[in-house]
Amino acid sequence: MKQIIAIFLLTVNVFYAHAQSKEDNRLFHSTMTQINEIQERINDTDYDPQKLGYNIRELEKLINASSDLVNVTIDYSKLIYRQSIDHKPIKGSDLSIIGNLMNTVALIMEKSSLYTVKDLSNKRSYSELEYAQIKVTNLLAKLNYVNLYLVTHNIFYEIKTIKKVTKEIIKILDNEKQVEILKQFTKIAKSEKFHEELQEDLRNFLDYHYYYLKLLNPDLTRGVVLVEKFEIEKHLLGKRLPAIEFSSIGDWFIEIFNRTTNFISGLFGNLVGKLRFRHGHMYANERALDYLETVLKPLDIIAEKTPFAATDFFIPGHFGHIAIYLGTEQKLKLAGLWNTPFIKKYHNDIRKGKTIVESIRPGSRLVSLEDFLEIDEITIIREKGILENKWAREMVSKVALEQLNKKYDFNFDVTTLDKVVCSEVPYHAYGHKRWPTSYILGRNTISPDEIIENAYRKGSGIEFVASIKANKKHQLFSITKKEMGDNLGFIYDESRDMFRKKIKSCQLIKVVDHDQRSTINGRYRTYKKCKTIKKDLIYSGF
Repeated sequence: MKQIIAIFLLTVNVFYAHAQSKEDNRLFHSTMTQINEIQERINDTDYDPQKLGYNIRELEKLINASSDLVNVTIDYSKLIYRQSIDHKPIKGSDLSIIGNLMNTVALIMEKSSLYTVKDLSNKRSYSELEYAQIKVTNLLAKLNYVNLYLVTHNIFYEIKTIKKVTKEIIKILDNEKQVEILKQFTKIAKSEKFHEELQEDLRNFLDYHYYYLKLLNPDLTRGVVLVEKFEIEKHLLGKRLPAIEFSSIGDWFIEIFNRTTNFISGLFGNLVGKLRFRHGHMYANERALDYLETVLKPLDIIAEKTPFAATDFFIPGHFGHIAIYLGTEQKLKLAGLWNTPFIKKYHNDIRKGKTIVESIRPGSRLVSLEDFLEIDEITIIREKGILENKWAREMVSKVALEQLNKKYDFNFDVTTLDKVVCSEVPYHAYGHKRWPTSYILGRNTISPDEIIENAYRKGSGIEFVASIKANKKHQLFSITKKEMGDNLGFIYDESRDMFRKKIKSCQLIKVVDHDQRSTINGRYRTYKKCKTIKKDLIYSGF
């Protein structure tokens, strides 16, 4: 009976994990689709200095798009907040979405600036109606900015998890115009001049809005109604906007700490990383090369072991390095990826044989399979059905290539975007997947072993494809999934077709302190009690 119950519970867990995985993908795809649709609507808005009523109608489109963006942002921030409460790190998909949200804010700011007339001092050059239309349009543009600013403050600044990621995204923006817009976005609210102008405009609107309605112009009336929806008396009149500062004393301390550890780790890595005692057994191994060229498919994740390298003695776990196989020209054409914009940029490199995206000590790069095979052992894992899913294959290849030309992340922090360590390449590229991570020295890190671990988790959608090793005679030997699981410390439960992992489980025990002289915790003292337990490897989504 117990065995039947155990099988039932396992089936339920696996089914739930599979459902979570599908929900992860659906949520990411739907959120990105919503943001892209909002961006299209923003780009479709128009401005004509000669058509003042027309501008109010176009600005209404921009305000509606901004409102939809606010709703998407609020909904997604709730998800990020729940993840932080559950101590789950930001995923690659979260980084993409937050980055896209910021891009959209910058786009709205750029468009909104068109509707703000800088000088209205020469009032006589406008008719009564024109002047009223310009004043209302100006106010609407400012109110839309204020609304976006407040949402940004409450989400991107108040939630620490998102604040940290936002700072990282700003670091890697390569569009100078966009960077400047985002800087101005935070500066405007702190400006005394903007505050005074906004308060004056709000008071003028409250004094004249009935007069505006009496002009009986449909577009102007539409503008008045839009302003009233912002409830300016309740939320803005007589109030200052909160300041957004993306750095503080605490951030400064963390930055100094990160720079120090990055320097020490980098110095150690660069010194030890050069120490290799021989060539890898797969180096210049034609049989290994032929086998891998047959087995590998675009976007496969490949992990390797180099026991002859000094770094192998210091990197925890079995594998010392991991990368993504992008694919040859022929394979990319078969996968429908060759002519995508992000692959086109690298046609020449790929034709020269550079088919692997990896991050090593000098930085991330494209490298050939031949150069990669300075190793003794290689393992291949793959997301099931990824090449049949147009959206997934394009997103993974695009994000993987976005990791190129970044410095090596000696802090091993998965939320650092301007630098990447080897395991962060698949972590970010396969952002729609939840990868197991470890929390070390105040940051979430991920190792090559943890990437491979998902191939052992029920319901992950990641499959173990192959694993081979070579000896000094260049002979190849196949490693089964179970054998590799043993290397990784996993235990196979044949009766349930399930892999399990040994973990240390600890809890604080409170006991009565009979020593009356003791002042530790009053009359109680606590101690940590730990034991090793076996945990089923089941994929966990959100």
